[in-house]
Amino acid sequence: MYSCISIKNELCFWHQKTQTCKAIINLKNKIAKQEELIQTTCQIIGRTPTSCSLLNFQMPCGGSQVGCDYVNLETAQCNQVGLNKYACLNLTSQSCKWVLNQKLNIYQCQEYTPFGLCSEQPQQVNALVCSLVGHNDPCTYNKFSNSCQWPLEQEESCDMIGLNQYGCAQIENCVFFNGKCIKFNEDLNLNCKDADKAHYKVCAQIKRDQCKYSELKKGCISTDLFDGCQAKGINQLGCNAKDPMCSWVENNCECVKLLKEKIPCYQIQNHYDCQQRNDCYYVNSYKSNIDTDVIKLGNQGRCKEKQCSDRSKSECEGQIVYGHICYLDKQGICQSAHDCKDIKNAVQQCSNYLIKGSPCMENINNVGECEILKNCQQLDMINCQRNLDYCIYNSDKCMNKQCINYMDENNCPKLNCYWNYIKKRCLEQISCELNESEKVCNESHNGNQKCGWFKLDGYQHVCTSGCRYLYQAHVNCQGTQIRDSVCINYKDVCIQCEEITDSCLCLEQQEYCTYDINRNICQSNGCQNYNQDTCPTSRCYFNLNKNICIQQCRFRYNNQECELLNDCYWDYIENQCLEYYKSPQPTVVNPSIIPIEELLIKALLVISLLVII
Repeated sequence: MYSCISIKNELCFWHQKTQTCKAIINLKNKIAKQEELIQTTCQIIGRTPTSCSLLNFQMPCGGSQVGCDYVNLETAQCNQVGLNKYACLNLTSQSCKWVLNQKLNIYQCQEYTPFGLCSEQPQQVNALVCSLVGHNDPCTYNKFSNSCQWPLEQEESCDMIGLNQYGCAQIENCVFFNGKCIKFNEDLNLNCKDADKAHYKVCAQIKRDQCKYSELKKGCISTDLFDGCQAKGINQLGCNAKDPMCSWVENNCECVKLLKEKIPCYQIQNHYDCQQRNDCYYVNSYKSNIDTDVIKLGNQGRCKEKQCSDRSKSECEGQIVYGHICYLDKQGICQSAHDCKDIKNAVQQCSNYLIKGSPCMENINNVGECEILKNCQQLDMINCQRNLDYCIYNSDKCMNKQCINYMDENNCPKLNCYWNYIKKRCLEQISCELNESEKVCNESHNGNQKCGWFKLDGYQHVCTSGCRYLYQAHVNCQGTQIRDSVCINYKDVCIQCEEITDSCLCLEQQEYCTYDINRNICQSNGCQNYNQDTCPTSRCYFNLNKNICIQQCRFRYNNQECELLNDCYWDYIENQCLEYYKSPQPTVVNPSIIPIEELLIKALLVISLLVII
């Protein structure tokens, strides 16, 4: 018997009755099926270890010296002889896949190191394969199909099987620690380095050292000198180190200047000041018949924060109140939503809402509710058709809409795409440098950067990323406008207001930028936004002929912008925009009018001469 079962890489078994060694390769399917029905244990004596791979039942089996036996899923290796399918796909010690051995014509376990994206992994793998997927691609394990997939929002939890580091970092309060994803709690006593793959809210809760979240590394790193108050995931120690610019308020790092702008409605006493705020409204605090105007004049009422529920139907849809979006439900009530999942029974379709930069979609499992649209690939045909603003059904599968799928200019997304006026098509946004015409250049963006038409040293006119190239074009940065975008100098780099993500920095540039408290964005405050009374003289002037506030000559970045209104001229030697020089008018002196100072001087000269004589 031992000679029989010692034959390597063969499928043999010892026939006890005839005391002979027999091959089972031709009958393997029949024998395997019989064993599946009658076997209740992995401990089988009298067969080659390789043949144990045929054992098809829910027990971890593998080859042994005398046949088959149980294996330890925590210590066994993928290449251990005779591992059956259940053992292979449930090993926790190595990443494995279940593959066909062409020579023996049976499936066996094999070590597998994943490469590529989550969706590119093969079928029939264990959970460890999915947990090792890189490329900043979130991944988890589907135990029913034994394959990798993107995490589904309704199933998200820190202890999901096969969750990789990047998937872990996307789930609230999760941290990848000691090789697995766990829920964060303060008892772990982590520092920043311990949480190098974690959700940003984990970084904000770390107590041991100064910490913030890194989008690049998808985890926590130490803060630095250039961080603003609103650095993502900044913790209390990191915030307090930036005093007096920042202050830790209600578990958030707030810009002190912004706090002054965010005076709560209830602290406003004057009814006029209250009504000037879009987010506040004035109410009668007395249950009496006193005239409302009398109450206002005496400031006897109360100023309250205007919630979505306080808004009428006409002023509800799409309004933003301190990070919450307002929507109208089917009962005609104005409701608020912080996330897509908060929107329920809305009058409008879920795809009409964009929250925190992410589109919403119809909830597949709960009719009338919304959820965040992570990827169109996860949708079937019906749900794909419900989200045509972002998805398109083609070749029997749902895919994310590309720029070219948008048919008109109004729907062409400005952040990722641009409308080509020559081809009349929505095209993928390209680098500014690839735009060859001035018209297309001046209407193009590269992300949140405006493109500009420049003449650089030694080159003809080229299209470049606006503010970044002002220094290279020998043009002043601070206050210069590229179309409607205003440039400022930050850390010796010329950027536009829209690139600023920190509220403090934006508020420090109030002469050039405007901070939208509700939308939490920084916007350019171009000269065109002012009227004759408010037009700032530091960089703009009011053109009476055109009745507009426009930037002064020295704040115009190229010859076309410079000479647009014929009020300035472009100096091609100095490469800058200058004012026309106005020659001073010659002074005409009336000989009959002699200044008194001149008469006194002449009188003194006469007296001096007389004395000498």
